[in-house]
Amino acid sequence: MNVFAAVANAIANGAPVISHEDAQTYEVGNLIVKVMVLHQGASVLKHIHPYTHAHILGKGRIRLDIDDEWAVYQAPCVITIQSGKYHGITALEDSVGFCVHDRTQLGV
Repeated sequence: MNVFAAVANAIANGAPVISHEDAQTYEVGNLIVKVMVLHQGASVLKHIHPYTHAHILGKGRIRLDIDDEWAVYQAPCVITIQSGKYHGITALEDSVGFCVHDRTQLGV
């Protein structure tokens, strides 16, 4: 089964599609850390930020779609997501990731 079929099958069987804004959020100094616990097949809707940020994949394997391209990442790894890029995540297996945002870039 290819990646597309596996994801379609997981969604058809009830794997959730969540918003980046639904993630559990922690504030540490100037950092905002969004914890994303994704079961196999779950997806984070594509979204965009006007600043570069990091995604730390602590567990699992994900497909990261950026604009019209995609890549597969295996934990542990740190992924840089450039500003202005439309991006979303699909868990290819049970995964835990941490999106790290610098509050000073948010103007708050």
